[in-house]
Amino acid sequence: MRGYFLIIFFLAIVFIVVVYGAPSNSEGSDPDSAVIPTSQIPAPILPKCDTAIVAAPDGMVHLVELNSGDII
Repeated sequence: MRGYFLIIFFLAIVFIVVVYGAPSNSEGSDPDSAVIPTSQIPAPILPKCDTAIVAAPDGMVHLVELNSGDII
């Protein structure tokens, strides 16, 4: 009997938290924040990589130069 009371009590607490929890607004949590359109966000500048890490079938890991294919 005590187990049923605890389950009902827990479900009542969850219901109260869900219904009366945080106030909601249609503009999100911070209506004063400026939203930047994705078309105005600059793309990150990626460095040009001339090397790659390659794993051989025998388990060895090598640093290989992409242009020549030489193992560094």
